[in-house]
Amino acid sequence: MLQQISWPPLADDSQLEILIRHIHDWQLTHSSLLKLVWTEQDYTVLIQPIGASLYPTLFPRSSFEQALRIQKDYNALYATIASDETWIHETLKPLMTPDSFASKLWGIHEKVKAEGYVQDISLGIFRSDYMLHSPSPSPNSSSNSTPKLKQVEFNTFSCAGSCHSSQISSLHRHLTRTRAYPSSPFPSLSLSVSNLPPPPNIPSLAAALASAHQLYGPPKSRLSTQTGILITVQPNNVNTADERPLEYALWDSLSPSHPDGIPCYRVVFPGEVIAHTSLTSNRELLYHPPARVHAGLGPLEVSVVYMRAGYDEAEYSDSEGKGVGARYMIERSRAIKCPSLMGHLGGFKMVQMKLGEEGVVRRFLSGGEGERNRDQGGEGGREGEVRGTGEREESVLETFMPMYPLDGSTRGVEGWRIATDPKAAGSYVLKPSLEGGGHNVYGEKIPPFLSSIPKEKWGEYILMEKIRPPTLKNVLMSPRGLYRGNVVSELGVLGVCLWKTTRDGSCEMIMNEQAGFTFKTKASDIDEMSVVKGYGCFDSPCLVDDERGKQ
Repeated sequence: MLQQISWPPLADDSQLEILIRHIHDWQLTHSSLLKLVWTEQDYTVLIQPIGASLYPTLFPRSSFEQALRIQKDYNALYATIASDETWIHETLKPLMTPDSFASKLWGIHEKVKAEGYVQDISLGIFRSDYMLHSPSPSPNSSSNSTPKLKQVEFNTFSCAGSCHSSQISSLHRHLTRTRAYPSSPFPSLSLSVSNLPPPPNIPSLAAALASAHQLYGPPKSRLSTQTGILITVQPNNVNTADERPLEYALWDSLSPSHPDGIPCYRVVFPGEVIAHTSLTSNRELLYHPPARVHAGLGPLEVSVVYMRAGYDEAEYSDSEGKGVGARYMIERSRAIKCPSLMGHLGGFKMVQMKLGEEGVVRRFLSGGEGERNRDQGGEGGREGEVRGTGEREESVLETFMPMYPLDGSTRGVEGWRIATDPKAAGSYVLKPSLEGGGHNVYGEKIPPFLSSIPKEKWGEYILMEKIRPPTLKNVLMSPRGLYRGNVVSELGVLGVCLWKTTRDGSCEMIMNEQAGFTFKTKASDIDEMSVVKGYGCFDSPCLVDDERGKQ
């Protein structure tokens, strides 16, 4: 088993000091940083290295390749869901209470639908998060059973961490090549860059945005002579180093049609969206960047809106309605959205839970004649292999953990029983049915939490059996200090897809690719994984061929 492998190699205090200095220098020179925005002055700002593991963490090669191999199935699944307005509405109806987040988003959709959508193309930048799960031993099974890959959640909005993960992966590969790590006492576990897969995150995501930009075509408005991409970001953004590299990669995408690169600008959501964009009578979205205005240039016609802000309920709760107004302007525009409102709603946890019901995954994966697998051997696929609906359905379903609603259905009643029993609840996590992570309640804290809120609010949560990952060892470095001890890791697989929603609500896939991965590690006694919030650290997987540690 992975836990039986002595890893990482031990370093004495002097070796550790040198290693830490190498890592800090790498982070400072490769923008593996957080911007401490509250320290910003006229001519300076403080930064700090983002949390990072000193060593890569062991991860089974077979599970890694499995996760990469099925990402295109997940892309197709969620793109098809986003095209099915009726199913999304029925699934999320329990959440659409007055003034709820789901109701606000659905209200925007209904207003745009009444006018008529003018853009039927959507871009998805997705991330499917996994952990290894060690089943509880039963009387007839070995306690050394192989951990299985299980999905934590599926993200359809923002999908942060891609740039940071690329930098930490490159860091670990650099430290390996330069022999900065102490030697392992086990020859079979000596580090090699061949065991440290490099994630192609930045070029892959930039290429997906560029593909959507090209698909949009030339400007439609007579007021503009140029198109470009708009990225919405949050105010006072500490995580700019995870966003800017994509912007810079687009500007560096030189071609005969874009001799100066693909224009890409950031706007703060919602304030700068309201202040610096406008819609033409044909609903082209025009961006009026101050620099272009001062230079006497015309507005930029927005081809793609890549939303790295606008996913949180608090962003739609301002008294002036700016959040709702900004999202309404974006959604009714001709620009390609990443994600669209339907894509956003498709990422709610209630959707993830509903997919576990009999036949639901099959329904959404049954279109077409199967996905042709073009993955190369390193990503776990056989080139040219056609995978049918049944195989694709099985590959997705086997990553699911049991999930329960808290409603009046048969499974909902069972969910209530588990959630209100302090002993039974210890093996579960309670999640609000929102897109993305955070705000979860764990184990024995679930019953008192539910007792503290009205029962009519219980239906806004789903109950998921906890994933029990194998506990490994590593050294983590963050603003909290140096941690040496038991850790657990999370693999996030990135996917990109472009699709068209037809008039009858079907999904026509234009592009579907696996686009890289993220890897995060935390102390085993901490529940949340967010690195920016200080809980976890960015890391990279050291792939082992089997649980005996053979590489």
